[in-house]
Amino acid sequence: MTTLSSKSDIDVPHGRRFGAFAFFAWCILLTIFTYRVIGGYLFLIYTYGFSRVLGEHLYFVRMHKAQPWIVSNGDQIKGGGFLWWLMVTVIFFVLFIPTFRLIYRFLPKRKDKDAV
Repeated sequence: MTTLSSKSDIDVPHGRRFGAFAFFAWCILLTIFTYRVIGGYLFLIYTYGFSRVLGEHLYFVRMHKAQPWIVSNGDQIKGGGFLWWLMVTVIFFVLFIPTFRLIYRFLPKRKDKDAV
């Protein structure tokens, strides 16, 4: 008579070492990158157009919350906060999920506690 085998500790996949550290470190680094680099340039491309941003080498000089954002050509952008935040959030999640799965795959496997 055969019985159905149950999942034992051997069948359960083990986690990776430094997984939590890698999660928080990558989350912080990607947030900074999307906040300043990707989100800023995409918002400028949305506002001025691709050829003007590249032709005039536009970038944000200052992006404070309660004040208008200053562009490198001297323009001030008022009230673009929600659209910029929405763009940054979508880009963050689109980039974070696949890249963290790739990073997690390359982390070393957790050592077995019962191994000698």
